[in-house]
Formats: sequence, C-alpha cells, structure tokens
Amino acid sequence: MNEISPPSKPKPARRSNRIRGNDETRRRIFKAAKVVLSREGAQKTTIRKIAKQAGVSSGLINQYYGTKMELILEIFKAGNRPLHEYFKTHLEQFKTPTDLALGAMKAYLIREMKDPELARQVMASSWVWGVEDENRFASNLDELIAIVSTGLQEKFYPGQEFLTVTATYPLSSIFVGVLRMGLQRDWPTETYLSVMKPSFVMLMTGLDQQVKQSLSKENTD
Repeated sequence: MNEISPPSKPKPARRSNRIRGNDETRRRIFKAAKVVLSREGAQKTTIRKIAKQAGVSSGLINQYYGTKMELILEIFKAGNRPLHEYFKTHLEQFKTPTDLALGAMKAYLIREMKDPELARQVMASSWVWGVEDENRFASNLDELIAIVSTGLQEKFYPGQEFLTVTATYPLSSIFVGVLRMGLQRDWPTETYLSVMKPSFVMLMTGLDQQVKQSLSKENTD
C-alpha cells in the first residue's frame, strides 16, 4: 500500500516589482486605504479616493502597491504579524491543542473586531479576485497556517510537521468561513469562538490520535 504523500507546498504568489520608497508614505497610504475601504465599501473604493485621503498622487500608490486588490490583500496580511508576536509571548499558557487553536483565532479576531466594517469589506472584496489575487490570498493563509502549525509542534507535537500542517488547513478554512458569516451578523468575539470550538475539538482530537499512531508505528518499525 502506497504511503500518502504530504500536502504539496503551494507555489508562492508572484511578487510585484514595487518600490519600497519612504516608509512613512507607505504607512500613510496603507492607513488611508483602510479608512476609505471601511467608509466606502469594497466596490466603491478606488485608487483615486485612497490617494485623496492619503494626500498623494494615484501614480504614487500604483508605484507602492500596484492595484487596489494588492493593497486590500496587504491589509489582510497585516493580521498575521500580531498573531506571530502573540505566540511568542503566550505559547506556554496553552494547556491543550484546542486551547492553542482557539487562542490563535481569538488573537486574530480581537484585531479584526477593532474595525469589523473594514474586515467585512476585505472579505467582500474576495468575491471578485482574479487568479493572481487568489494566489496571493492563499500565500497569506499559508503564513497563518505555518504560525499555528509551528505553535502546535513547539508546544505539543515536536517533529510532527506533516500532521500539524495537515490539521491546520481545515482549521483555517473553518475560521475564514465562520469569520465571513459572523461579520454579516455582527457577532461578538465570544460567539465566533463558541461556534468554532466543536469543530476545533474534533480536529484536534483527530490530530492527537494520528500523532499517537505515527509514534507507535515508529516505535515498532
């Protein structure tokens, strides 16, 4: 019987050849984009409106970020950075793998709920993404998956990269699906967590069983 191959690593999204330029200008454009997206909605947001809010030219935004969708994806990706920092300082507090998974999603949600309308519009924009935009979004999800998977390995399952990554894929899918639904219903953070918890428990129970079977097989080989 052939062994199951590990999930293939998605190809990284093609990097845009954008200028780095002045960091302060980049931050101003980024902040203006969030304001306009939250105020105007995904469909009505334009590079021209963002440029006006930031006090820069439309051409300069194109040089820094490219398209509107690239800028929106950058807003989505910004959520991974505080999660990474959160794990650095809170990893030891988790008692079970489920606690860790829910803790990661809670940290992400706390950030999203600071401006739920912005989060709603970022998610809404995904309906019109093209192939390249979807690839960039997938790379952002891969980054989220890597953060959670690494935490699971460091705290509970050392050396089990294949199994932790495999389990974290459906975790992230559940989170994105519940986030999209909850944003339409104005859920508080605790409602998201209570909705996700049963699925997370089942997935983490399955992961634990798979790890035990893997270790048992290694010990008998």
